[in-house]
Amino acid sequence: MGFLKQGQIDIMLQQDGETPHRLLLGEALVLKGYINPETLDKELKEYCKESERVTAEISLAFSNLAHKNIVKTFTDLILMMFTQFGKQNIIIERCETGKRKSGCFVG
Repeated sequence: MGFLKQGQIDIMLQQDGETPHRLLLGEALVLKGYINPETLDKELKEYCKESERVTAEISLAFSNLAHKNIVKTFTDLILMMFTQFGKQNIIIERCETGKRKSGCFVG
């Protein structure tokens, strides 16, 4: 979003182990003077409002499905799979497409 410069991020990451207790990201940004409390409050309210809107939209979409329990279970499993997938170091070596084959080779 452009609030921080790379140097500011680097400083915060270096100081991560020096803090005796955990800080929320917003608290750290305010303490470092990168944003003011009013901006943090405004952005958090916007985030919560958007999150509620998306949640309501997804709930409505699921409620209109004929087999919503099956779809919800499948969706939850896919999310769990991608969460685990994201924790691994995966390199996509090459992708091929064509009439006979389509796919990516993972190394």
